[in-house]
Amino acid sequence: CSSDLDNHGLIWISTYGNGLFVFSHDLKHQQHFIADGNPDSPITSNHLLDMIADRNDGVWISTEFGGVAHI
Repeated sequence: CSSDLDNHGLIWISTYGNGLFVFSHDLKHQQHFIADGNPDSPITSNHLLDMIADRNDGVWISTEFGGVAHI
């Protein structure tokens, strides 16, 4: 499990087996992304290894079974 803050103050939490969570800075809003075979999902594996926010408002996520995702 790892976490990172992006340029907008969103809290990104990756898990090993339960996908990706994103929380607003006040923790009032959340999103949960899972790899469920849906082509609209930004991740292709729920087994996330690491992530990092870049200077251009993107978040890069490495997965064990699905390569690298960019959101």
